[in-house]
Amino acid sequence: MERIVLIIDIGTQSVRSMLINQAGDIKTMEKRSYKYVVDNGYIEFDADEIFMIILKQLVNLHNRNIRDYAKIEGVSITSQRDTFVVVDRRGNPLRRCISWMDRRKAKNYPRPSFFHEIAFKVTKMSDVKKSLMEDTRFYWIEENERDIFERTYKYLSISAYIAFKFTGKFKDSDASTVGHIPFDYKNRKWDDFFSVKGQLFQIDEKLLWRVVGSTNVIGKIKDEICERLLLKKGTNLYASGSDKTCETAGVGAIDEKTASISLGSQTTLQINSNKYYELDKFVSPFCSVIPGYYNPEVIIYRGFWMIKWFIENFAKEEEIYAKAHGISTEEVLNKKLNDIPAGSDGLVLNAYWGQEILRPNAKGSIIGFSDKHTRLHMYKAIIEGLFYGLKEGILKMEKKSKIKIESVALSAGGSKSDEICQLCSDILGKRVYTIQTHEASALGAAMAVFVGRGVYRDFFEAKHEMLRIKKEYEPIGENYAVYKSIYKNAYSKVYPSLKGIYNTK
Repeated sequence: MERIVLIIDIGTQSVRSMLINQAGDIKTMEKRSYKYVVDNGYIEFDADEIFMIILKQLVNLHNRNIRDYAKIEGVSITSQRDTFVVVDRRGNPLRRCISWMDRRKAKNYPRPSFFHEIAFKVTKMSDVKKSLMEDTRFYWIEENERDIFERTYKYLSISAYIAFKFTGKFKDSDASTVGHIPFDYKNRKWDDFFSVKGQLFQIDEKLLWRVVGSTNVIGKIKDEICERLLLKKGTNLYASGSDKTCETAGVGAIDEKTASISLGSQTTLQINSNKYYELDKFVSPFCSVIPGYYNPEVIIYRGFWMIKWFIENFAKEEEIYAKAHGISTEEVLNKKLNDIPAGSDGLVLNAYWGQEILRPNAKGSIIGFSDKHTRLHMYKAIIEGLFYGLKEGILKMEKKSKIKIESVALSAGGSKSDEICQLCSDILGKRVYTIQTHEASALGAAMAVFVGRGVYRDFFEAKHEMLRIKKEYEPIGENYAVYKSIYKNAYSKVYPSLKGIYNTK
């Protein structure tokens, strides 16, 4: 008998709602982009617009596939992280949702205790502390929008807000509880005030949501919502996780020997581990969508966003060609990657275009220019630089876990390109693979629901039944040797050499 779950994925670019069966097939999907309000580094969107998009998508799913829609036995939400909305006592938003991409800074935020300040100085983490507190949106609202702050009843993640709209409960998954908030990831609960995170993110627990373990029921979907969306009354909303942790499970990276790399706007490297360990001081692994597991993670904040940056500034010729031939500009550029030799003729990029938590003062750099370099050299150097950064993360993970990563699963936009996938394999020196769908986050969320409903015993069985490898890539020896030398003798020395310049005021 075919089993069907409904997954709602609130991404950075669009909202996608889809029906997925227990074999990992996407039966029907609706996708729609939404609008941002962008002004001088402020990046916001309307949380209620997201909800209305979801309602319309679900009605469309029903109309397009009545038979499978009638089989829905559970619903789950996966979404972007570190994106918050403030609501009043009735759960109505008091302002637009602030995106994780937002670059506003709080200036007058509460100071940690004297003893915590000493600890940050002793551990040389004062700059990291300052960066984390400045980027806490809660502090910015408290400082700049006092009227809204004083009327705030709850400070919710976007997934917690949509869960409230469906169930009437302020609850969300522990694996969705990610961001500048006082959460104890090790013990899966809100941190106390005198802990490190409690001092960094001084937000009263009563303003936050109740945390539910992944695969458990958040609540029954309200009768009026079920009636409006033609769902069976009593349908449950299940806890899954954020987009990144669901993506990691969805591509089959469910142990420490397989890593997941998400080649999205924010590029991330994750593994799943049943052990809690911090790759860096005060940087916790997040709760995995797999119960009892954690996700040690490395983030390149402006990852494959840099492709968009390059196209907007340097690829007008390719844009015109792509439009004339009905293909994407990325596809045109990627087909030319092999025209440039491995190592981009000595051009090396450090991808610090966005703010890095552990290197808050770092800036992006491209070094090694000569008169033979072209725009295409820059394009390839961008992609190589991103993978050098991820290689650094893999080496750190292997050192910390004492387990060698054997395979890397790729997902999100960059994984659609064979050329980029091969570049990844060549630079990392690892077997790389892609799976049957680009909707890996939704697939991981679907696994959580099927495990929660007892269709599968655990994520290992769900992976076996729902995941299919589409294509594999092995390192090309000659290219790997070039990249290994560049990483050791050039890339790894750039940041230490430029650090003093970055810190110059």
